[in-house]
Amino acid sequence: MPEKEYEANIKQICELLQSDPTPEVIQGLRDAFEALSKQLRAGPFLEVFETTLSNIPFSALFSLLAAPDNKLIVTVAGVTGLLLKPVTWPMVHQTFE
Repeated sequence: MPEKEYEANIKQICELLQSDPTPEVIQGLRDAFEALSKQLRAGPFLEVFETTLSNIPFSALFSLLAAPDNKLIVTVAGVTGLLLKPVTWPMVHQTFE
């Protein structure tokens, strides 16, 4: 089964996250997260959502909110918002009970 575009994009993000934060890596992360944002909006949301969270932990997303690049911060914040959108307080309480 051929790799889907969002799967390749998520794989690229994972590789970039393990690299030194050079200007090229920061630009690559910006481009990849912008693409991921579009892929989450275009769908299939559940597949992209599950694949994203299976490969990129929230801790990595949150750490990028302190990145030295404002555009990357805004893009990552947007993706994080899309990933948190379906989460409800009852789901959070159920998880921690």
